[in-house]
Formats: sequence, C-alpha cells, structure tokens
Amino acid sequence: MNVLYDSNCHPTITGRFLKKENASFADLKAELAATPLQGGAAVSIPGVADHGTPEEFLQATRQLPGFVAVAGIQVEELRPKLLSELKEMGYRGIKLHPRFSHEGFDSHQSSYRSVIEEAAKLDLVVYICTMTFGRYTECPTEDPLFQLVRLLKPLQRLPRMVLAHGGYLNLLRWSELARFNPEISLDLSYTLCYAQNSSLFQDMRFLCQRLDQKLLLGSDFPEFSVAEFARLAHSLTEGLDENKAANITHRNFLKLYGLST
Repeated sequence: MNVLYDSNCHPTITGRFLKKENASFADLKAELAATPLQGGAAVSIPGVADHGTPEEFLQATRQLPGFVAVAGIQVEELRPKLLSELKEMGYRGIKLHPRFSHEGFDSHQSSYRSVIEEAAKLDLVVYICTMTFGRYTECPTEDPLFQLVRLLKPLQRLPRMVLAHGGYLNLLRWSELARFNPEISLDLSYTLCYAQNSSLFQDMRFLCQRLDQKLLLGSDFPEFSVAEFARLAHSLTEGLDENKAANITHRNFLKLYGLST
C-alpha cells in the first residue's frame, strides 16, 4: 500500500482532546512522517476539544499537505449564513454530531434538515456521526438509522454525505444506506481500529469486496495513532484486487473532494 488518505481525524490547536494531550496539529504532522499517508480530512468537533476559531483551525489544516478542513456544527448554535461563510473561508465540509443532542436527529430536526439542505446548495460534504453509544442518559431512544432516514426523506436532493464510523457496531445495517444511495459514503474511522480483533473486522473485509467504491478509511486521531491506522488499513486491504484496494485507500477520498490523484 503506497497511498493512503485519512478520512476523519481531529487535530486540535492546544493538543488537548477529551483526556488526551497529544492531539495537536504538530503531533499529527509528526505521526504522518512515518506512514504512507498523503492527506486527509481534519475535522473539528465543537464542545469536545479546543479546535480554536474556524480561522485558526483552517490555517493550521493548510499546513498539512493534502488535508482539507471540515467544520463541526452545533445546530443549537446555528446562525444565518454560517455555512456560506465557512465555504468562502475554504472549508470543504461540515460534520454533525446528533449524539450530543441526546435524542439524536429527532431533537432539532428542522435545524438539521436546514443545515443539510444548505450544504447541498453550497456543495459541502456532510459528515454524520453514527456512533450512538455512551452513558444511558446520552443514548437515543429510537433507531438512529431510521431517525436519519426520516430526516432525509423530505429533501429534494442530498449533498455528498459521509457516515462517520460506518455505524460502528451496527456496520452492516448502515452500509445498506450507503449501498443504495449514490450520494452516501461509509467511513470506517474509529471502527477499523477499535474492532480489529473482533468479527466486525471480517464484516469490514466483506464490505471491501462488495462496496469498494463506497468505503473511506480513517484513524479518528487522536483516539488511535496514525501508525496503527496505517497498519490496519494495510491489513484490511491486503490481498484485495488492486483497483478495489486503491478505491478504498485513496481514490474514494479524492473523488469525494474533487482532488486530483
């Protein structure tokens, strides 16, 4: 494997991310040097870590060759023209975290729908976090997959969408949403590293055979190191048809963002 892109990582301005202290842009850059990674998506998560101002985060991202910036959005604090401002600044996508609303997409449903509609008009990629587990007080009480379907159904068209973490432990169920909708990609960040010694890894191998044009690979840095991610990306795609492996490791990411090979 000579080329690899990281579809979902979270470097910070201060280096702090939840309980970790090694999440700075400099930390990420140092880890990249020892891997085949040639770029990826730096994704901010407001309220979880210190990603600085949108301007600071974008500027820091631009110091990483081959990386694009994706802005985390808190719909509760959404203001008019925010997405168009982010687009004009140079952001290539946004990320939504329904888990932080405790009731998933059913909380602030109209706001989520408006954000997704606006993103489609502005040609911004939309990441949707599909990791729904945590403290029982934070978990949605309805199926998150069908909450998302209910949210999307009234829309005339979808933006390019990325199901971040691929549905996590519900990987195969969420993969069907990607399979039948050309706008939707399945990102395996966090899940790839977390489930490396479980039967879920075999499910990921299965998807590599069946949905190679839909998959994206990511580290979820700093939750997992870039080196571990690169090792597992190689393990996951080892023995695959050369074209399928190339789709999964880098072509799908480049196509998603309209980048040249």
